Amino acid sequence: MKGAYLTIVDTANKKSRGVIQKIESQVFAFKSLGCSMDFFHFDDKIACLNYAKSPVRAKKSIFNKFSHDKLLYIKFLEEDANRDYDFLYIRYPKASPGFISFLKQLKQQNPKISIINEIPTYPYEGQWKTLKSKFIQQLDYLYRGKLKLYVDRIVTFYGQEEIFDIKTIPIGNGINTEVKRIIQRIPPPTKALRLICIANLKFYHGYDRIIRGIAQNPTDYQVFFNIVGGGPEEVNLQNLVRELHLEENVIFHGFKYSDELESLIAQSDIAIGTLGWHRAGISRDSALKTREYCAHAIPFILSNTDQDFKMDFPFMLRVEASDAPVSMSELIAFYKKYSKIQDYQKLMYRYAVQNLDWKVKMYQVLDFVHSTKNS
Repeated sequence: MKGAYLTIVDTANKKSRGVIQKIESQVFAFKSLGCSMDFFHFDDKIACLNYAKSPVRAKKSIFNKFSHDKLLYIKFLEEDANRDYDFLYIRYPKASPGFISFLKQLKQQNPKISIINEIPTYPYEGQWKTLKSKFIQQLDYLYRGKLKLYVDRIVTFYGQEEIFDIKTIPIGNGINTEVKRIIQRIPPPTKALRLICIANLKFYHGYDRIIRGIAQNPTDYQVFFNIVGGGPEEVNLQNLVRELHLEENVIFHGFKYSDELESLIAQSDIAIGTLGWHRAGISRDSALKTREYCAHAIPFILSNTDQDFKMDFPFMLRVEASDAPVSMSELIAFYKKYSKIQDYQKLMYRYAVQNLDWKVKMYQVLDFVHSTKNS
């Protein structure tokens, strides 16, 4: 089966490192399942096929964003004319005149192709904050009703059965467990609890709830919170830490990778998932980081339901979806409980391999594509 993955994400953008790793893991999963795959993307604003650059470079401007995207669409149509793909998997760039035109031309050129459109977060309107993003939102609102004319299925990680009048393939987020491994923990000092989060810090992560919880800690435990990453919410969190005089308890590390990142994870007892999805109007969780925490075998907390983790999953603690400070007493009790489970790290990693790997997820996408070819 011949397939292609298309995204307007720029692989040269260091801020998109996590997203790029996810995309590459998805492409790897398709290949591992026996597909012949091509990867269409941008690299430093140049349209690329499988990392090979074309000579066309786009100018940087909000007003020519969609003509910039069009370079990639044209490249795909040219290649499809020669390769006759069975399916195209798209990371949704938001609807626009250019995107709808591309889908229409593709269906006319290759009527048998299955078009699968992944929406990484849905609903997504609550995340639009900047003037540029609100402009894109308006275009999306005007044109997304036309998606149903050309898109065969939408992949969602949040359990919806239908989006924009298009049936979905609800799969939950995934990871590549072949590159994720157990990180052996270094035991904590007596009466200490070490928390960690790894993120591009946004308002919906809700890490202020942890900071306020530490400020109200009623126990005799010392609680430390390692914040790894950066982003628009970082300044607000730093101001909150200073306001509450928690500089010795909350440490901002910036972005860390490889050995430095693994060292911080090894010195952590609980990983903090997303605690503020309600702020963006999202009721379900499917965060990539949560799955990575599971593969690294570090127990975690979150505030929303997640289809990949049942409520009785012993290495997850669910706290209420609100703005209330998170109880340190509850976290300490969770830590003591999971610590008594023998070989808990092996159990977590095994669960990740069997349930969270992208090969498990993408198999469901290919199952749909096969069904369309056999019908």
